[in-house]
Amino acid sequence: METVIRLHAEHAGVDPTMAQYLSKLNSTAGYLEHFAELTVENKSLILDCHWDAVNGQPECNKSEILPFFSPSYGPCFTFSLVNSQTPTRTNGFATILYLNDFAEDNIKGFPISSMLSYGKGVRVMVHPPGTLPEMDRGFNIPPGHETTVRIRPIRREMLGEPYGECTDEDTLSMETPILSPDSWYFSSAPVSKRKKSAHSDIPPRRYRYTSFACENVCKQKEVIATCGCLDLTLIALPEHRRQYASCGLLDLHNSSLTIERMQCSDIAIILADDAGKCQCLEKCTDDRYDLTTYQVPWPHENFQLAFYNRYIRHADFAARFAVYEKVGQMVNTNKSKAFKLLKKSDLIRRNFLQLNVILDGKETTKMVDKPAISPEALFGNVGGILNLWIGITFITVIEVIDLVLVLLAGRRQHQDRTLYDRRDCRECREHALWQDMDDRDYSRRRNNIIPLRETYGGHGVTED
Repeated sequence: METVIRLHAEHAGVDPTMAQYLSKLNSTAGYLEHFAELTVENKSLILDCHWDAVNGQPECNKSEILPFFSPSYGPCFTFSLVNSQTPTRTNGFATILYLNDFAEDNIKGFPISSMLSYGKGVRVMVHPPGTLPEMDRGFNIPPGHETTVRIRPIRREMLGEPYGECTDEDTLSMETPILSPDSWYFSSAPVSKRKKSAHSDIPPRRYRYTSFACENVCKQKEVIATCGCLDLTLIALPEHRRQYASCGLLDLHNSSLTIERMQCSDIAIILADDAGKCQCLEKCTDDRYDLTTYQVPWPHENFQLAFYNRYIRHADFAARFAVYEKVGQMVNTNKSKAFKLLKKSDLIRRNFLQLNVILDGKETTKMVDKPAISPEALFGNVGGILNLWIGITFITVIEVIDLVLVLLAGRRQHQDRTLYDRRDCRECREHALWQDMDDRDYSRRRNNIIPLRETYGGHGVTED
């Protein structure tokens, strides 16, 4: 981080673009990306965990604690009973977390340049099983307290087309991004960086679909396909983190290369937004939780020595809590002095907390969207209004239809009769013409006007 601060000071007035990206690195998210030891494999945060099941209180096993890396909060862990050996009929769980509030290396702190939380404690997010956690919608719990969270499931069922836009997709797309041959990654990254990861053959974990996860994963895939790295502001799936490094991972020998990767990442996200590639609809069936939290100072002074003996005395970090060993020796000789020393020492309250999550009942509140009016009700309402204001009933409608059919049939008959009359009239005129011609010929013959050999009608006429 000192290198980032020094580079930021050097380029502040010379290169505004580089100074802008160095300022982005000089943040909590940038800090987390540069700590290789803060991997999601480290479970030192979880000191104890028990399920509140119907058959007792079994301890959590490794298969029930799944790693997850948040770009804003660093290594996170998901407590899940999916694919677990523990009975799924459980009322909740309880866990004790160790915060390790002895980080003297970071005493210089960070510049306040974002809206991230700068408090001390743990970020908690309750989300449906199998989904990616949206940590920005979680809540914080401080150390030195026992926090109880009562959850009540809520299921929202929305209507799709034509009433609204939602999707019934259940599984999040986990397709591996394909690097484009003309991407920045192939043109600028060293060949050694493009080798296949040793962990790339591990089968990916399947996640359920949410609009938040769909949008984040889609944009992250666009960044990977274009730049060959991970954007530090987006969620990265564990299998992606195994294969690709962060775009903001500072190259101490060539800091401009880091800036180019970050610029490539920003451009890839902007192009994906402009092209509408990552427009994810809300799920038609959405599960959420209504939370109620309670807090009480924890642990009481009377229980701190017992807490030390059970969780701290044999731990790797026991040397940091040597004062409680001294208190344990004083209890047998001077209880009053030992109790005063316990009240002055706040190491346990500064470094530990207990979280209880309880399922509040077995009922699920359902919020179901229904059409404001069904097609049958619409038809009935239209008929009722017409009958009320115009006096139209169903029988009236049938009579109108019958009248229209009769009128159409009468018009057709009229057209046929007119055509027949016209044909008859044409034949009458032809007959009258021939009759008139015959009468005139007879008159002319009578007066000896027509020769004896005159032909008529194509036939020879002979008079004796």
